[in-house]
Amino acid sequence: MSSKTTTTYKLTTPQRRILSVLAKEKAAGLRARIILSLADGRTQAVTANKLGISPQTVSLWSRRFRDGGIEALADAPRSGRPPLSKALVERVCRARLGEITHIAKAVGVTRSTAYRWRQRHPELVPTPTLRNNPPPSRDATVMELIYYYERLRKTVYQRPGKDELTDKKG
Repeated sequence: MSSKTTTTYKLTTPQRRILSVLAKEKAAGLRARIILSLADGRTQAVTANKLGISPQTVSLWSRRFRDGGIEALADAPRSGRPPLSKALVERVCRARLGEITHIAKAVGVTRSTAYRWRQRHPELVPTPTLRNNPPPSRDATVMELIYYYERLRKTVYQRPGKDELTDKKG
C-alpha cells in the first residue's frame, strides 16, 4: 500500500471505545492512535506525519488491524527467557548467605544470578546478626572485636610455614 492511500475503517462504537482506551497506554497506544486516525479519514502519510512515525509503520499496523482486528494490535510474545516471578526473587533474596547456593539450584538459577538479585534488591536481604542471642553488653562486644582482630592479624601477617610472631630475634 502506498503512503498516500486512504484506508478508511468503519469502526463500531465498542471498537472505538476500546481503541480510545488503548490509545492512552504505552505500547498499544501508538497502534490504537494509528487506527483511530485512519478511521477519521486521514491518509497514511498524514497519520504518519501527525504521529511522528514512518509511513511504513502506519501501513504495517493498518494491515495487521485489517487482518486481525483489535486483537492484532496487542504485543506478541517475545522470544527469550520468560520474566521471573517476584515471589521467586524474594525467596532467593531472603535466604541466608549459606543457603543461597542450595536455593538458587532449587529454583533453577545460578549462584551469581542469586547474588546479583541480592544486590539489586537490598530491601529484601535480611540484616545479618552475629548470634540469635539478645544484644551483647558493651564488654562482650569489645572482647569479640579483639578476638576477631587477633584472628585477622594472625592470618594477614603469618607467612606460610613461618610464624613471624615466634621468629622475632631480639
